[in-house]
Amino acid sequence: MASNKELLRRAYDLLPGASLGSFYLPEAHEFVIARGEGSKVWDAEGRAYVDLIMGSGPMILGHAHPEVVGAVREQIGRGSTFYGLNDAAIDLAEKIVQASPCAEALKFCGSGAEATFYALRL
Repeated sequence: MASNKELLRRAYDLLPGASLGSFYLPEAHEFVIARGEGSKVWDAEGRAYVDLIMGSGPMILGHAHPEVVGAVREQIGRGSTFYGLNDAAIDLAEKIVQASPCAEALKFCGSGAEATFYALRL
């Protein structure tokens, strides 16, 4: 595996500020995450850090939670992304509506911005 320095050099060549969004570390503390487990991430050189950001899902169960990994392994054999209607989406919609006394129906969205636009249209 490449070192943090090499990965950062490549990132600066391709990504503004060597970042995936608006989160930047001071140059002296930059690193590239190689993996995550539980509440920690490890850089490309094997150093562990407590993940204080925990964005896009792991803030609930942590990185690589065994039950999530098992569910993903089970699902991947059936297909990965269905843009059309599918049984898993219907099952999830039913569970959400049952858990929300005020909900009669719902709309799945690809982003918070898309959800906001639907809400504004309503």
